[in-house]
Amino acid sequence: MSDEQAYDAQGNEEEVRKRREQQRQVELQKMQLLRRYLTPEAMERMVNVLRAHPDVYDKFVNILIAMVQGNNIMSKMTDAQVKEILAKLSSRPKPNIEFRHK
Repeated sequence: MSDEQAYDAQGNEEEVRKRREQQRQVELQKMQLLRRYLTPEAMERMVNVLRAHPDVYDKFVNILIAMVQGNNIMSKMTDAQVKEILAKLSSRPKPNIEFRHK
C-alpha cells in the first residue's frame, strides 16, 4: 500500500468517525428534546417506537420540533397525546381494490 493509499484510508476512517459522532450528537439532542416535552410514560413509548419503527420515530421527532418552534406546546405531552399523533403517522390509506367481472 502506498503512502497516498494509506492516507486515503485513514482520511476515510476519520470521516466515518466524524459522521458517527455527529449522528450520536443528533440522537442525544433528540432524546433531550423528548425528555423535556414528554411525560415519562410517553417517553417510554417513544423509546419502544424507536426500536420497532425508527422511521415513525423520526417523523414524530420532526413534528415535535415543529411544535416547539411554533410555541404549540404549553406543557409536557401525555402518553395519550403521543398515541394520537402516532396513530395519525401510522395510519395508511386504505387500498382501493376494485373487482372487475368479465
